[in-house]
Amino acid sequence: MVIKHRSNRRPLRIEFVCGFHGKSGGPIAIDSIANGLAKTANVSFVLPATSFYARLLSYDIKFTRNLDFSKDVYIVDLIVDTKLISQLKVHNKLIILTIHGLRNGLHQLNSAYIDKMLSLADKVHFVGQVQEDYYQLPEELYFIIPNSSRPVNKTQTTYNIGVVGNRDEPRKNTKSSIELGLRSDCKKIQLWSTSKKFSTDPRVIHHQWENNK
Repeated sequence: MVIKHRSNRRPLRIEFVCGFHGKSGGPIAIDSIANGLAKTANVSFVLPATSFYARLLSYDIKFTRNLDFSKDVYIVDLIVDTKLISQLKVHNKLIILTIHGLRNGLHQLNSAYIDKMLSLADKVHFVGQVQEDYYQLPEELYFIIPNSSRPVNKTQTTYNIGVVGNRDEPRKNTKSSIELGLRSDCKKIQLWSTSKKFSTDPRVIHHQWENNK
């Protein structure tokens, strides 16, 4: 789906309202969306004081503590309270729900809650084909835009393996990644990010959260 506005009219006003503000791949992906839209639209973001987003968003985006019902489009994640989304619907606002995972791994949300959020959204944003196959939504309800990231300027080539994500989660299968890596001729296996010690092998390097991989 493409959000368009005419060049002779005011810029589109978009507000992001997210319930999860911790360190994970989801906020980084949503940050990229917000920063990209801010190049042509008037973008604001509802943020608590301790939000991880505050470190990611560009200076073109306005930070606010309170929801503004005067915007044209609202982009929300699945953690936002359904009562708030219902308020937006009362004001006849366009709601885009951005989803970055599958039902069984989204912050322990139950299916009834997820179904409610899906019913309130005008459009649903997925990041990949696997979500399309998993959620089985009507074709007119969703669109797919893959995740993007800022370019990394490499200064050297190594024979290392990098495994990125919340490695503490069992579903990320970190132990299998290590086992496969140790069978190779790699010099190091870099794990981002984890608070656990998965291996005592000197080739396995454990990292906590770091912005610069």
